Amino acid sequence: MNNNGEFSVPVDQIIGNYMVRYNRLDQLIPFAYDGSNARNINIYIDLYGLYYTLFSRSFRTSTNDYLKMTSALVSLCSHYRKYFRRIGVYCKIFFVSSYNTPEYNTKALNGYNRIMLDKLTNNEVHNMVLLNIDLMKILVDYLQDIFFITTNYESTVAIRYLIVNEMDRGNFNPNMIISKDIYPLQLVTEFPSTTLLRPKKLNNQDISEIVYPAENRLFVPSFWNFVAGYRNLKIDPKNIYIHPINFVLYSALSRFPERGIKSMVNSTAANNMIYSVVQDTPTRLDVETLYMTCNGVLQTIPETKLSQRFNVLAAYGLQYDLFLQSAERFDIRLNNLKNPEALSTINATYFSDDPLDLYDLV
Repeated sequence: MNNNGEFSVPVDQIIGNYMVRYNRLDQLIPFAYDGSNARNINIYIDLYGLYYTLFSRSFRTSTNDYLKMTSALVSLCSHYRKYFRRIGVYCKIFFVSSYNTPEYNTKALNGYNRIMLDKLTNNEVHNMVLLNIDLMKILVDYLQDIFFITTNYESTVAIRYLIVNEMDRGNFNPNMIISKDIYPLQLVTEFPSTTLLRPKKLNNQDISEIVYPAENRLFVPSFWNFVAGYRNLKIDPKNIYIHPINFVLYSALSRFPERGIKSMVNSTAANNMIYSVVQDTPTRLDVETLYMTCNGVLQTIPETKLSQRFNVLAAYGLQYDLFLQSAERFDIRLNNLKNPEALSTINATYFSDDPLDLYDLV
């Protein structure tokens, strides 16, 4: 409780929920990457779920120590780097920071992620977050293979760009996206050796989940089981016959409550429409082709309306093109500066009372 009688939660406790326990990782990682001999992995930490919690309406985030957010994020890096070092794998870590309220999306679709927009009116927390973002962007320049990217687009769009950028540089190592959001799930269907890890704890038990990569034989059931569990779907995931590559179109037709998008048709109807065109094959279906094939079923739904919903949900279409044309794409810094003196100065200036443990990160 704070002085006003409000329930207050420390920032480091909220960020600590992103640390999947090692015994749980030991259960998830070997099966997800079964058969892989990779000695390097790219980890993308989507901070949207963290922000969604920090700006909570049900409790007050403690802002007594403004720099706890930075120290907790550094600890998060150490947590995953130490784990993968244990199993002989080196990890590059990319933090991706976005409130997921892009200008195009909010203009194209009324009410898009309105809950998050309302949360951002909490200026006290917002100012703390902005200060720590600025500090993290300075700090990571001096940490080995740790990067902090901010974007005004959906975080998934930026993660997609980073994965493509790494592949263009010859980095075809496995990717693991750590997120409490369902939006990045589409990337698992697009890139090889890519998983989504959802940190989740309940009653002091770690029940975190992972969606297997597309080449894993259990990929399809793990994908739809994840969706059903995340959304508490009434439909049995075994009755979703379509391939996960059409998850975005499926969501545009049915619903995407995580961004305030309500259903046009129910889940079963969305599944049946897509299945009637491409069955369960890994063929990505677009809105135009769907209308050409299922015009009779969709005659009450304007094609432009479905296209708008699809465009704000797909990280690989219009949003990605807008991102590539934006100035922020050219502001992305992936620096690896070796300057122990600068690190010591940062530590002494901002963290003199509780110095950061950077041993595993330089």
